[in-house]
Amino acid sequence: MKDYQEKLEIFKQEYVKYLHSDFVSEAEDTDENVRIKSGVLNLLTVVKKHESYESYKSFKDSVVNYLCEISGCSEDLAILEDHCPEVLSPDDIEYIIQYSALSRWF
Repeated sequence: MKDYQEKLEIFKQEYVKYLHSDFVSEAEDTDENVRIKSGVLNLLTVVKKHESYESYKSFKDSVVNYLCEISGCSEDLAILEDHCPEVLSPDDIEYIIQYSALSRWF
């Protein structure tokens, strides 16, 4: 599990760097946002396939809480829905919407 936590930390660092970056175009900005958040969710998919249910559940909880912190634009909802129901349940998505800036869209 330590390796997965370390990979999640790398994505978190990349997201901070993303927030402080100036992009040439909106498309470039969007691509980087999608890459990072999809990477986090793809990592969750790997954990689900290779770890025990308990480890997966714990990691999933940390990912869901992190997504609450960093989600807020309409493209974020599309990213989340792309990973439902593979690793995010409809309840997970509702939770993220409720406890993130996505709630302003609903």
